Amino acid sequence: MGVEGGPEVESCSYCGRQVNPTLHRRSGDKAFEVDYYRLITGQLSKMVMQDPRDESQQIEFYKLSLPRAVIACRDCIQKQEVESDLESLFSGVPGNGGEEAAG
Repeated sequence: MGVEGGPEVESCSYCGRQVNPTLHRRSGDKAFEVDYYRLITGQLSKMVMQDPRDESQQIEFYKLSLPRAVIACRDCIQKQEVESDLESLFSGVPGNGGEEAAG
């Protein structure tokens, strides 16, 4: 947790290093600098509702019921094992090549 009233301090989920917010500059070769990447993943629940535009149809979608943030610092995201882990978290999303939710 961050300083009272201040931003929360976040750490890499892989190495534990504290990560810094993205820096934005007005100009130059590096107009912005990214220190980490955040993936929101977790348990999904299948939802079904009636289509408001066509009451004879149903709409199916997935609700993120137990969200979990995975943070990879700019050093760790370059490692093959971290890249593989992040890819596996995506593979559990229905409609994206997996059958069950990642978590």
